[in-house]
Amino acid sequence: FHGAIVLFCGMLFGFPYGRKVASRNATREEVDAWKLAHSSVIGSGTGLIAIGAAFQYLNLDSAMSLGAVVAYSFIFSSYLFIAGVLLAALSVQRGLRLGGTLMNQITFFVYVAAVLSSLTGGISLIIAAM
Repeated sequence: FHGAIVLFCGMLFGFPYGRKVASRNATREEVDAWKLAHSSVIGSGTGLIAIGAAFQYLNLDSAMSLGAVVAYSFIFSSYLFIAGVLLAALSVQRGLRLGGTLMNQITFFVYVAAVLSSLTGGISLIIAAM
């Protein structure tokens, strides 16, 4: 379910990306920001669908809560990345370094939270796959 929603959001981000590509007034930064939003969110949705398909093969007998950590970490991370790339594309602030404008700082902290959640999911997934 969540993978499909994330994938759909990535598809929707293709519309502003296409408009920026076709626009004569769009800057390279605007085009790149929407390109990143479109492609990365589609990749995230595809990843969620793949993890969901593989879930039945994970070793979750010993710690059922590990399955919840895997699922919710990746789901939360995906939605945070959607928020981050959307903020970055709308404001043309990359959010890769702390500092700069307020929007850049907000985007940075959204990305940090997304990465931490993704790392938690990845570590839990490795443990569950053993």
